[in-house]
Amino acid sequence: MTLSIPITSTNTQTPPLLLSSLPPEILHSIISYIDWRGVNCLIRVCKSLYDVAYHHFLEDVTFRSFQDDPEEFCMDPDRWGQMINRDRLSHLISAAPSLPWNWTRRIEIQELYAIANLKLLKVLQAKIKGGMMNPQHIEIDVTEDLMGYQTSLQPCIDIGFFDIMKSYTADKPINKFSYSLIGGSLLFKLEGLIPFEIVAKLSFVYDHSEMRILESKKVIFSGLTTLIGAAVNLRKLSLCIKNIGLEEDDDTELVEGIQRAFDRLHTLVELHIVSGFLKDSIFIIPPPNTKFLSLRCGHTPLWWHKFSQCKLPKIESLTLIPNDSRWCSESERERLLEAEHRLVSAGSSAKFQIADLALTTLYHFRGAIDSSAPSNFLDLLFGKNPGLTRASNDVMFYQVIRPMLSMTISRIRERIIKYGNSAADEYCEKWKAGKRGKELEKDLLKGILELLTKEASEGKLEE
Repeated sequence: MTLSIPITSTNTQTPPLLLSSLPPEILHSIISYIDWRGVNCLIRVCKSLYDVAYHHFLEDVTFRSFQDDPEEFCMDPDRWGQMINRDRLSHLISAAPSLPWNWTRRIEIQELYAIANLKLLKVLQAKIKGGMMNPQHIEIDVTEDLMGYQTSLQPCIDIGFFDIMKSYTADKPINKFSYSLIGGSLLFKLEGLIPFEIVAKLSFVYDHSEMRILESKKVIFSGLTTLIGAAVNLRKLSLCIKNIGLEEDDDTELVEGIQRAFDRLHTLVELHIVSGFLKDSIFIIPPPNTKFLSLRCGHTPLWWHKFSQCKLPKIESLTLIPNDSRWCSESERERLLEAEHRLVSAGSSAKFQIADLALTTLYHFRGAIDSSAPSNFLDLLFGKNPGLTRASNDVMFYQVIRPMLSMTISRIRERIIKYGNSAADEYCEKWKAGKRGKELEKDLLKGILELLTKEASEGKLEE
């Protein structure tokens, strides 16, 4: 189990003045773009990250059980954390009641079969019930474990966790409290335990060949349709369903049911279908207000024709994932993307052939044009969806930001120090003026990107 909690560093090295003078929001923005294993080193060296932004470490809490790695990392680009080994586990459980949980706004719960997690959940529900904790978002992961364990909701039900949460959320709209749900068929058992109308994010993950308890196609798709239909305020939906493909002669009512559920998702802005679970000739029209769309490419003329006729008035970003085994190879994928980056033009005709895959340089359309697609596919797509831009600066943005994300912490730190003296003052002023979160992050990145772009145009960048 990993719990993201700060650990006071014994390192007495004086942190750089630049970092110590930045407000917590900006520190969080900077750290979000640093190599994650380097963050732990930075925290130990820069004690000000603990002093200035202590509450931000407890703002995002994750409960997770250990599997193989005794020092498993509990961090991704959306949360902060620390490495915690098994020896600290009992200490954390005993210390949990005295921690300043009033700062906590987001809680992530994984692997609910863990006894240690249940002890901490009891602490959480006591704090919530007593009004000493006011979370705004809880993510529950009930993905079936494929390594020999079976996740279970029953212990949480037994301790009354969902009952406490029902009382807590009774008078809260989705903008004041929301759930994220991750899992397979176990999610269907949450019906009645969680009000689905306050579910903002849903990730349905199911691999038919790996499950211990196999469900029929009808059970899976009927349950999924019910779940999506009840979560009417969804903002993000991800579907990864493997080895359970529907054939054309399968029950068409299952496909029609999903389409009806999609049509009701008026608040959905992000849709990812990362594994093809439908036959190529079956096409489901995405929800009407989708802004960010990621789909597996089909291989039939019918699929491409239907997609080219699809009108999504709010669409801003599109990724079509080639259904090609070569894209399973990391080196091959990197080689293709590298070649893509060398092109400058971003028009609909700006495509090239590598290994029978025709790729376009558009940042908002990184996919393969299948040979079965209409010859004027891009023109049709852009004509019906003006939200997809052809601007070359979108390509430039992708080219510049991508190497930044892979930089090591030392190089990121060099860049921050190099550009930071004037930039820090500017961002501090914006922070004082009321800018927060993503708006501030966007400004922070924009400033650094402008400097990098300027250097690139002058031939000064070493990349």
